Amino acid sequence: MSTSLPKWLGEASPLIHLRSIYLEDCQTLRILPPFVHLKCLRKLHLSRICGTPEVSTHSLEELVIEEVEELERWVIGDKFSLLASELQVLEIKGCPKLRELPLSYCSSAQTVAVHLFPLLHRFIIHDCPLLMSLPPLPLGPKVLRMTVVNVGSPLYESLSYYQFKSLSYYQTLILVGTEKFRTPNGVLSLHNLGALSELSFVSCSNLTWFHWEEAFQQLRSMKELNFEECPKLLSTPSAQEEQYYKKDHPLPSLERLTIESCCIRGNRLAYVLSLLPSLSYLELRDCPGAAGDDCMLIIPIGSLTSLKELCVTNCIDLSCGNTGGLSGIISLEMLRIGECPKLLSSLIPDEMKEEGQRLSRSILLPSSLRRLVLDGVSQKLLPLSSLTSLKELGITESSDLESLDLHACTALEEITIHSSGALSSVKGLQTCISLRSLEVYGSPCFWHAWYHAMQNLVRVDHDVLCLQLERIWTDDLSLLTSCCCKYLQSLKRLGFLCFEDDGDDNSTMEEPYEAFPVLTSLQELDFDSYKKLRSLPATLHLLPSLKKLAIKSCESIVSLEELVLPASLEELHISGCESLQSLPAKLNYLPTLKKLEISCCPGIVSLKEQHLPPSLEEIVIEYCENLLSLPDTLHLLSSLIKLDIKSCPSVKSMPERALPPALREFWVWDCSEELKKQCTKIRNIKTTLHICL
Repeated sequence: MSTSLPKWLGEASPLIHLRSIYLEDCQTLRILPPFVHLKCLRKLHLSRICGTPEVSTHSLEELVIEEVEELERWVIGDKFSLLASELQVLEIKGCPKLRELPLSYCSSAQTVAVHLFPLLHRFIIHDCPLLMSLPPLPLGPKVLRMTVVNVGSPLYESLSYYQFKSLSYYQTLILVGTEKFRTPNGVLSLHNLGALSELSFVSCSNLTWFHWEEAFQQLRSMKELNFEECPKLLSTPSAQEEQYYKKDHPLPSLERLTIESCCIRGNRLAYVLSLLPSLSYLELRDCPGAAGDDCMLIIPIGSLTSLKELCVTNCIDLSCGNTGGLSGIISLEMLRIGECPKLLSSLIPDEMKEEGQRLSRSILLPSSLRRLVLDGVSQKLLPLSSLTSLKELGITESSDLESLDLHACTALEEITIHSSGALSSVKGLQTCISLRSLEVYGSPCFWHAWYHAMQNLVRVDHDVLCLQLERIWTDDLSLLTSCCCKYLQSLKRLGFLCFEDDGDDNSTMEEPYEAFPVLTSLQELDFDSYKKLRSLPATLHLLPSLKKLAIKSCESIVSLEELVLPASLEELHISGCESLQSLPAKLNYLPTLKKLEISCCPGIVSLKEQHLPPSLEEIVIEYCENLLSLPDTLHLLSSLIKLDIKSCPSVKSMPERALPPALREFWVWDCSEELKKQCTKIRNIKTTLHICL
């Protein structure tokens, strides 16, 4: 680097007073001027400059260096304290030979020095693998963004810190460590993290809770703590270490704790939880048991009184170590257990007998629970009779489950059951007086069990109408032809969704002659993703209250021409039916139809002869690439307010007659040039009409 300024930047040049310099892609500029002589310079940006081993400046407010591959050092001509007091932005990326920054002089022992960066708000260093020495981070209390990735530190691979300016109370730090990272010494400036909200450790193979207890004490605002792939997190300290750190260090502000892919040691986990009196959310995920240790979930009931949500997934060795299971956590409102066979088994007591009488049993969970999701239930019977406050129940991937006991679940409102093919018995249904929603997929025996449960209610002369079901989603079309429908008189929405082709022949379905007339409250009906279904029930017109019909992704339906719809229908949605060529012929007989939507139906070529009712207020036609013509009778739709035509490139013109008199919105999106030109010439329109071409 030159030691004197070039003439164009010399003392006689007006450029000597420059405050900002940006040099980019100057491949022939082999020697940089000594910026240190530019006393007014405050911002310097260098990008893709060749042959520059050193950059010399005085203290700056902003320095950005990108892809200066020969750069080895940045030196300053001022005292370090001056740089620290003025620096606001430091961003260095892609400098593979960089070894030295002025910051490197601030060693971990000089903790006072980090207070001298009062204005620094952005600190980014990426891909500088030879830069070995950095001071503890962040460098100042006002840093909004800090990322350090692929530098030469032996302690961490990356360090990311964000403070959202609009949410000044939320700050998060993510540290991806190495096997040498154990403590914050030399890495984190804890006194600059006093307002930290969330802290995450990833791949810190030798990090332990024990060595961080005192450090956590300085993070008094921390509300969320996450550990991922830290296998020694819950390891037991040696006798000497335990004697040295003999005081407990509670974290009264911590509310959320997530532990993923870390070995579980029951007593150590219980100890950690006992330090968290305000904990409301606990998640354990993919945590194996430690060798030679009982892998138990032990909840310190007395000290953990705020826990509301508990999620435990894929912890195959984990079991419950509490007497009485989890029933003592009286604050718990949400529980998810997934693929934890030992844990779930430890929560379901064996059947007991007393004086020859069989006692009822129930899962060992608190009655305060409002939402329960269980994945992979391996038991045949799931007794939930103690859950009197439960509102939502989800059971998935439970192929062994045969019976569900819902006695006393009086608050239950929603049940979701997926992939539980053996479930053939539902008990206690008469007590579920609040049940409003059912979602059942991949469980072909469920509706048979439901029917028998409802029959039992009738046998005991119970008022079956106490079950006011309003919503059902299922993949089982046979529901419409089963006897269940006579118990669904309160049902308002019914949806059929086929998640995947399981080999069943869903090409046709029996006519629900008896079912439809008894579904007196049904207002919405959906058929979605039945790729083999060739036709809809011809008796749809027997649904007395139907207002909305949706037909989606039923790729084998060719024609709806003969379909007769109920006179009460207000909305008809047809989408993704690739083979469909014709709409119902008698749409004009629907006196209350207000909305017609046709989307992604390439088989529809013409709507020219389509008769529509004058009650229509909105028509949407989109992504029908082969559609050539619109209905000739558009001008007769006296109530039509909105007409939306999108991505129909084959439509070349509007019908010859005038547009509907009440039309207020006319949208034409991504259509042909011919249609565009015709629309721009339309004169007999309301002033509020919008045309988007």
